[in-house]
Amino acid sequence: IFVSPVMTTALSALVLKENVGWRRWLATMAGFVGAMIIVGPSFEEVGWAVLAPLAAAFFAALRDISTRSLSRIDNGPSILFWSMFVGMVGGFISLPIMGASSVSNEGWLLFVGASAMLAASNRLIIAAFKFASGAIVAPLKYLALIWAAALGYLIWGDIPSLQTALGAVIVAMAGLYIWRREVILERERQK
Repeated sequence: IFVSPVMTTALSALVLKENVGWRRWLATMAGFVGAMIIVGPSFEEVGWAVLAPLAAAFFAALRDISTRSLSRIDNGPSILFWSMFVGMVGGFISLPIMGASSVSNEGWLLFVGASAMLAASNRLIIAAFKFASGAIVAPLKYLALIWAAALGYLIWGDIPSLQTALGAVIVAMAGLYIWRREVILERERQK
């Protein structure tokens, strides 16, 4: 799924006609490489199942591009409501395929907590796309890998491997470079 920022950057240039320079393309690709180093993909068992995360990444990129486009004409809460509604409908449609089972009271509490966090994070993503191009916001999603490693250590005592640390450094450097490049371009536009 961490290929979605690359897809979002590409769609930002192709669909929204946003200017994405070669430096940001390289930094986005570097972030993707860092994500792949962290995940450590195994290409031994590639089958039809690989299409599911690619489809999820593509639809995430479409959602981000739609959010960027809609943020010009609609307000954040409305975009949040409709994106959450579409996600909920998609989830219900998938129930016959994925299967469903009864949920305990503790499970419902976890669902409510996860839903609240998802709504808050989606609202922040909507705000980010309102103020910045998709090519700027999308690569910052790679930071989720760093947060996952940090929370894994804090909650479960999982110590990231050297491979994970190397990938995290690449991800962080790519995101910082994109941010720095945008600051430079903004200064040049103001001159």
